[in-house]
Amino acid sequence: YFLNHARPLTKKYHHLRESLAVALESFDPDLAFSLGRGLYKLRIRTPEIRKGKSSSLRLILYLTERRGIVTPICIYSKSDQSDVSLREINGHLERILFELRRRDVLLS
Repeated sequence: YFLNHARPLTKKYHHLRESLAVALESFDPDLAFSLGRGLYKLRIRTPEIRKGKSSSLRLILYLTERRGIVTPICIYSKSDQSDVSLREINGHLERILFELRRRDVLLS
């Protein structure tokens, strides 16, 4: 689900995959902005974006408590969309959790 959601941005920002990999590998919940319920918002930088923080990409992550798995939920460009509503985030989270449960990634 996330990959389909991110596909249009990967076409626009050719280094997005590498930037995402770095962000996921270096994720530290103590340094990220918490949205509550295990959700975090990160700023993603790519070489294609030469402007400041306000026009970079935002990544919403979900951190599972039991396994410590970091899962990307959605990504958006601040230049295209100023913010993502809580309702949208919850919708993305439901779809991601459904996929993970279907694949037995989030076993109890």
